[in-house]
Amino acid sequence: MTSLVHIPRICFFWLLFAQLMLMGVHAPELPWWIWPLWGMCYGWRLMIYYGRLGFPRNYLKALLVVIGLVGLGHHYDDIIDLSLMNAVLVLAFLLKLLELKQRRDVYVVIFLGYFLVGSYFLFSQGLSNTVLAIICTILLVSSQVALHTSHVSSRWKPVRLAGQMLLQALPVMVILFMIFPRIGPIWSVKFGEEQASVGLSDTVSPGDVSQLARRSDLAFRASFDGARPPSGPNLYWRTLVLTNFDGRTWRPVQKYVPPDSKRFVWLRPKRPAPGVGRKVSYSVMAEPSRKQWLFALPWAFTETIGIDHMPERRLQAKRRLDQRFQYHVTSYLDIPNLTLDETERHRNLALPANSNPRSQAFAKAWRAKTASDRAFMQEVLDYYRQQPFVYTLNPPALGRHTVDEFLFRTQRGFCEHYASSFVLLMRAAGIPARIVAGYQGGKINPFESYLLVYQYDAHAWAEVWFPESGWQRVDPTAAVAPHRIELGSEQAFAAEDGFLADSPFSRAQLKLDWLRNLQLRADQLNFLWYRWVLSYDNSRQKKLYQDWLGNLPGWQSIILFMGLLSLPIILLALWLYWRGRPTALDPANRLWVRLSQHFARVNLTRHHGEGPTHYIGRLKYAYPSMSQELDAFLTAYIAINYQEHPSRHRHLRTMKSLLRQIKSKKFH
Repeated sequence: MTSLVHIPRICFFWLLFAQLMLMGVHAPELPWWIWPLWGMCYGWRLMIYYGRLGFPRNYLKALLVVIGLVGLGHHYDDIIDLSLMNAVLVLAFLLKLLELKQRRDVYVVIFLGYFLVGSYFLFSQGLSNTVLAIICTILLVSSQVALHTSHVSSRWKPVRLAGQMLLQALPVMVILFMIFPRIGPIWSVKFGEEQASVGLSDTVSPGDVSQLARRSDLAFRASFDGARPPSGPNLYWRTLVLTNFDGRTWRPVQKYVPPDSKRFVWLRPKRPAPGVGRKVSYSVMAEPSRKQWLFALPWAFTETIGIDHMPERRLQAKRRLDQRFQYHVTSYLDIPNLTLDETERHRNLALPANSNPRSQAFAKAWRAKTASDRAFMQEVLDYYRQQPFVYTLNPPALGRHTVDEFLFRTQRGFCEHYASSFVLLMRAAGIPARIVAGYQGGKINPFESYLLVYQYDAHAWAEVWFPESGWQRVDPTAAVAPHRIELGSEQAFAAEDGFLADSPFSRAQLKLDWLRNLQLRADQLNFLWYRWVLSYDNSRQKKLYQDWLGNLPGWQSIILFMGLLSLPIILLALWLYWRGRPTALDPANRLWVRLSQHFARVNLTRHHGEGPTHYIGRLKYAYPSMSQELDAFLTAYIAINYQEHPSRHRHLRTMKSLLRQIKSKKFH
């Protein structure tokens, strides 16, 4: 019978449990067939444990390795993809079960598990992910503890000991986290391109934005400095400015090069003078979108590193957002943008020649009857109000001339239908106009007073240019469905078919208030976790040093840093010394030690594990003249330690008196 001779049974139990947990946390990044393979390895290992099967031969193990690597290569397209490297580590982690014979094999599996705990953070660093990683670490440490325990009274004893060890290490970890130099994380490298982007795309066609209303993914969070956010109708989060139109799809301008300049460098705009315009400051925590564009209220300025200020007064990251990204913004809400050169004017008036002819002719004839551009704009908005237009998440499909069919046939559409038709009418009438795509509104989390903006808050509106006021925001959706702007998308779409169709368990779909509040509490914890832990980077560490220490010279900073770095080591050493100090003896045992020390002078030292009676017998044999005092001393010592109700103080006085008598006699 083959058995785990060198591996305690309790270690085997916790190791399998830890492996199951690690497989579970990595499951979203692994191919489905990994689970049947792990089940086969797990079942085989159990049969080995019970003596029903033997360890597999080398050729079979090699065959399993080849099959696993071929399967991973087929599942992942890119050979240098980090997801593939992580899956290879998982494959080794589970196949090692079939070689679990000696302690060294257990160590290999445990240390592979530690690596997998670390690689788990390559994919997500949320609070819930951290809790799962801590649980996996406790299970691995429990396996390591149980490996060195031959007999345990309780199956949970290794877990309790592992938890105590990790708690003891927690203060050291916190100190090192605060003072250790912030090195760029390995998960800043890009993953495979197969991962889908989230949120707005870089083009807008009829039906694109309405599809986002089916999803409840979080787009970003925004927390305002010392004040509540502006009211809903003022929360227009600009993301993309779409200028080029091909008759159906709107696209942004790809490159900004003025015709009179051979070389063009876009410089960061200057902030308005103090006291000019209504200013609001806030921090945005953008979710991973795998795009570069960011979210901000009108005319945004930021000092955050890695962000460009684009010519259309929007912000854009220098790299795509593969992880959460936090940045601080100051917006000036009331300052007009009067800039419009001839190139931009021509670009914002351009229309395809053979596209939507009826709408273009309709706008030109209508403009000829109005007194001014602003009056024409107002009449177009009144047209949306007076005609039987319907704001709906499920607009009918449109053909080649999308605006013609929308304005004069279907009259049913979402925000992108109204924005597209409005901008086309403006351009056809000779008024520069463009589409802005972004998000409108948001939901306040009452437990932390920050704003939650979801994908279903995606919105498209228009900007129109007038000589006296510059670019002006105009939202034609508000003319048809003012409740969408005033109440927000969640309340406006609540009864609409198709709203959150792809997210049946989202917060907006929950009917019970306590479930909604529970989800908001969970989001609050994630928000605080990212703000205070994950976003603790080099700049925040420097600011922390300056707040604590001020501006010290370089050499003093180095000395202080070395002192802070050695502080946890010193504290740990002191704690270990304090914990390992000898425990205080009670009075009777202190007298016994003094007796032993007295006779140690003549090489009659008490042996390790030697009982009192045997030791006193040796002393009496060596010095018969002290037999009476030694017997009385032993009787008093036994009475104190073993009698049920001893006269403790009387016996202690007796022992002290006898010890003095013994010491008064000379050795001979």
